[in-house]
Amino acid sequence: MIETDELCSQEESRRNMGIINDFSLNKLVEIKRAAQAYNAVLITGGCGTGKTFLAKIAANAIANGYAEEDTDKLDDAICDNVELIHLHPGYGYEDFVQGVFVSTVNDDLKFETKPKIFLQAIDCALRKENRDKAVVLILDDIHRVNVSSVFGELLSVLENHRSEQPQDEITLVNGTRIPMPSNLYLIATMNTAVPSPFVLDYAWLRRFAVVRLESDYRYVKRGPSSLEKDTAEQLYDRVNSIVAGGADNPTEAVQYAIGHGFFAEAPFLTSRIKRQIIPLLKQYVLDGILDESKVGTEIDSLDASLSTGITLDYNDVASFDLSMTLNRLKETDIADYLANIEDKRRFQVELIEHLICQMIERKLIGNFELFYRVMRNPDIFHYLESDVELHLFEPQNKSIKFHDKPSHYSAVKNSNMVEIHVCGTKYFPFRVYTAKNQKTALSSNPNRESSKSSLNPFPIAFRMLYYFYKTYRDNVNDYVAKFPGDHNMKLLLNLADDEFNYIKSFDKRTAKIVWEDDPDHLSLARLTILWPRKEDGNSIEIKGVYRMEANDYIDIMDNMEVRQMILQGPPGTSKTYTAKDMIAAKWSIAKDELKNFKIPSYDQAWDKPFGWDIVQFHPSYGYEDFIRGITVETPENSTAPHYKTVNKLLGRMADLALREIHSGKKFYLIIDEINRANIATVFGELIYALEYRGEQVATPYEVKNTNSIVLPKNLYIIGTMNTADKSVGGIDYAIRRRFLFFSLTPDAGVIETYFEGKPGVEDVKKKAITLFRHIGLFFDSYLSDGYHKDDLQIGHTYFLVDTVQQLKDRFKYQIVPILREYYKDGLLDSGESETKPELKDLKAFISGTEGSADAMFAKLTAAITAAAANGQKAE
Repeated sequence: MIETDELCSQEESRRNMGIINDFSLNKLVEIKRAAQAYNAVLITGGCGTGKTFLAKIAANAIANGYAEEDTDKLDDAICDNVELIHLHPGYGYEDFVQGVFVSTVNDDLKFETKPKIFLQAIDCALRKENRDKAVVLILDDIHRVNVSSVFGELLSVLENHRSEQPQDEITLVNGTRIPMPSNLYLIATMNTAVPSPFVLDYAWLRRFAVVRLESDYRYVKRGPSSLEKDTAEQLYDRVNSIVAGGADNPTEAVQYAIGHGFFAEAPFLTSRIKRQIIPLLKQYVLDGILDESKVGTEIDSLDASLSTGITLDYNDVASFDLSMTLNRLKETDIADYLANIEDKRRFQVELIEHLICQMIERKLIGNFELFYRVMRNPDIFHYLESDVELHLFEPQNKSIKFHDKPSHYSAVKNSNMVEIHVCGTKYFPFRVYTAKNQKTALSSNPNRESSKSSLNPFPIAFRMLYYFYKTYRDNVNDYVAKFPGDHNMKLLLNLADDEFNYIKSFDKRTAKIVWEDDPDHLSLARLTILWPRKEDGNSIEIKGVYRMEANDYIDIMDNMEVRQMILQGPPGTSKTYTAKDMIAAKWSIAKDELKNFKIPSYDQAWDKPFGWDIVQFHPSYGYEDFIRGITVETPENSTAPHYKTVNKLLGRMADLALREIHSGKKFYLIIDEINRANIATVFGELIYALEYRGEQVATPYEVKNTNSIVLPKNLYIIGTMNTADKSVGGIDYAIRRRFLFFSLTPDAGVIETYFEGKPGVEDVKKKAITLFRHIGLFFDSYLSDGYHKDDLQIGHTYFLVDTVQQLKDRFKYQIVPILREYYKDGLLDSGESETKPELKDLKAFISGTEGSADAMFAKLTAAITAAAANGQKAE
């Protein structure tokens, strides 16, 4: 009997470097030395390059007096004598140096001039107990403000306050003079990929040492090379090759490179690329940073290749006939049959090729898992013979080098092998390496087993089966734990357990694999999950179970520890509905019950397992409406206004979620039309808190005797964004990286589902679907260059009606006005297109040249061609 741990991958030991590796340690030392030499350092770089991360570590190291060799003490949690301020467009001199602080006392306004964060830092540095210590102030996202206005008269004293210089004094605008301590350090960060309305003038810049952080995978590569790390690095290279290929010049390719920080979390790399990196690449295209004609196809290919697979049942199986291979051994021993090395080599390759092809074709586990746990499992490849090795190739036959190969190896292409997509790259899974000089090859690795034993394919095949079944069994088990009501999957779990236990009952060293049922050998005929036969009459439906990405949006947020997301799509794609529905589905309640969990008041304890609220952003929405501000009320029987400093919606929900009594409960805030407000202004300093949950962030207002707010991990933010709404500026790249993006596109299937089970709706259903498809074809034919159909096409909710008259009214009073607005804004091409006559008529109608709404409706609800029904452009 084989124990599971006997077959675990043998990972190499690695040195514990704490939270950074040698490469990033060198950059950290550079930042620290620059700060100590100049007392002020500016860290610049693009999105996801680790600017804030390294700034916090450097600040802690300086404040604590760590030596360069104290790598085990490094931490990015803010320590004493370190303060971080996230700058935003509303930040000014009065917030940074000194200004009027407005508070409320006894229902009245209180105005007082107070020192702000910079003067507070100076005071901290001047205290007797801190004179021999460093005080560090981190200014995060300095590009978001006019630094000359924020610093004011303090700019001149930044240059010469090092320890060897006398302490300079600052004269404030009110005449107050205070010394500038030499133990005060400033570390600023600037995102060079985010356009700034402010110029970072030379007078400010020359007072800072500048350290540039460019995107480089070596910053996140830890320990010795491993298979998962190698593929993450390949993905990093592929993503940034898209940026380089689409940028106008090498300078922009560096400026807008996707940062290495996006690739640091290998277990959730697929989700991160699909939900953060690909949306960012598409935004680069929309903003003209990348040329769509050069990289549009590459981005779409990357997106498609990372999608999870489909499930299969018996009717979809395309089994390979492995019985012919194995039946050669039926009446003879392997040693007798494989009389010479050529037969041994051919049999080894043939058996393993058949196995891996079957595993790929069955689609029972995700490609990522199949790639790492089976195809590239070190425990399997340890047994591969040096002169006959199965390896991986890209489509251009460029070898993926996981380890070095001797020069005498050559590749033999096998055109019959199936392809596999893994992390955005298409591979021909197996190619055969043969030695040109067999004697040299066999002696190239003295630690190998003998040629006779190593050419036995059974140890390799056994391990492939073991790891394949273990992965599949574990995935089914996880599914059943999450969905215990699925009876078929429970039966499938029992079957997977039985077959996996059957495999484990054999000795890995001596097991022989046969096709027919044989009590003494491992029989593939008994592995009905991998080799199902219709004649068995098995009533269990065998399905693939994938763990490349979680099954729902909230699970993905939890897995990635990014607890804010945006549902994006054109009008009518059920974005707000989906936001509510996903919460209801997460807690297994009917959608109409969701209203019972909406938070009516934030003043009392919440007695339900979860709560939610909703707000709609608009162009005049601001920080004081969303985070904190001052309210004015006139009580009954009084003419005097009463003033209170209070938390607003996000502040109230954060306070509610933080209460100890609510530990374990979840809270959800839906922000409808999130892109209609200036997010940087509305969130202010809490943009930082989105990424660093659980950390205190200072605000301009005091509530309950504190000016800090903490966004806890049990608070989820779900935004919706209309991709057709260009009335408000887009979300900048730095903010985008703090959100996950999920696209909702027009879907005819939603219309089909709406009409299911309703009597007497065949005519309206047919007309609704036909109209929907015609509108889709219209966008295919007339959408202007530079725009995407998925961002603009009229959504399915406009077609969910109960009568033909309702459908006609929707067309006349909702769909046509949107199309005409698109036309006026240049989103629809004014030129003619080779397309169906009714689509040309619709073009003329929305341009106002001819036609009536009723006649146009009749044409567009007429029968549609088969080609058009399949979403193709009409002839």
